Amino acid sequence: FQIEENSVYWCTADIGWITGHSYLSYAPLMSGITSIVDEGSFNYPHYKKVFNVIEKYKVNVFYTAPTLIRMLAGNCDDFVDDYSLESLKVLGSVGEPISDEAWQWYFEKVGKNRCYIVDTWWQTETGSIVMSPQKDRHPHPVPSYAMAPLDGLDVKIDEGGSLLITTPWPSMARGIYGDENRFFETYFKEGGGFYLTGDGAEKNSDGYIRVTGRLDDVLNVAGHRLSTAEIESVIAEHPLVLEAAVVGRSDEIKGDAPVAWLVLSKKSENITKELNELIAKEIGKIALLKEVYLVSDLPKTRSGKIMRRILRKMVENSQLPKEKLKEELGDLSTLSQAEIIHDLYQGLSLPR
Repeated sequence: FQIEENSVYWCTADIGWITGHSYLSYAPLMSGITSIVDEGSFNYPHYKKVFNVIEKYKVNVFYTAPTLIRMLAGNCDDFVDDYSLESLKVLGSVGEPISDEAWQWYFEKVGKNRCYIVDTWWQTETGSIVMSPQKDRHPHPVPSYAMAPLDGLDVKIDEGGSLLITTPWPSMARGIYGDENRFFETYFKEGGGFYLTGDGAEKNSDGYIRVTGRLDDVLNVAGHRLSTAEIESVIAEHPLVLEAAVVGRSDEIKGDAPVAWLVLSKKSENITKELNELIAKEIGKIALLKEVYLVSDLPKTRSGKIMRRILRKMVENSQLPKEKLKEELGDLSTLSQAEIIHDLYQGLSLPR
């Protein structure tokens, strides 16, 4: 699809989000094309609103987040075919990793098996897209894969599965106002001189890259970036909580759903209810815990850092047999107490 003067483009991002800056205002204005800006909720008065806009304004490029795609898939499957979406040429995904199921629904129901899907990966700090399928290089993109870096950029995946950007680029952040040292300490020192994205990634046999999600302490809950430290600090206010670690469990609608692993001073039958009441009051209902797991200790490195990777793997693969789950956990050599894994297995099945 070639962008032309009469092309109609719709990016659903809020103007206050980086995608709203870069790809709702700057990019379409610089390209001289028509950009649709929508205000309000996408389900008011009904999810049909999305398809009404595409049909009415003959949108050619539709760029949205997996959260909205999942919401549309769950609420619009019965009537999406009632709308004429023939104007669509390119579909875009942004903001979080998209699942295979959401990608396929997007391709089949919205794109009618003919639109090219551009699954973009980038961050607020990068200012613009870093990895994305490109039709001339990737005529058949792999579902849920960002595929490869754009021209002039390069990335690598370190031994721990962290995604690093190894080349500079024009739109990258230059620092943090008032604290330049923090910027370099956070993004470059930890990455061994390369830009540490904080995202995990993996390559398939063809060398194409799939971003698996955050490795640090940030959750993406229905498009809201929530700090696990913020949730943990509220949980710690409960008198029975000795230690807490919050991780995300994949959720079909929200993207991430907060899950807490707790060490309590004594048993409590109402701990989940009481913690969610605290969280609703201090942060809001968007941060409510989906699940709580009770353990006697948390997995830590020898330096005392909680290994959230293990906790996240445990909840994501909780239905697997014990031996298969152990394989999914990967390298455990940095654990200070290897026997803690047995306690975590038990925590998955404890009443809470």
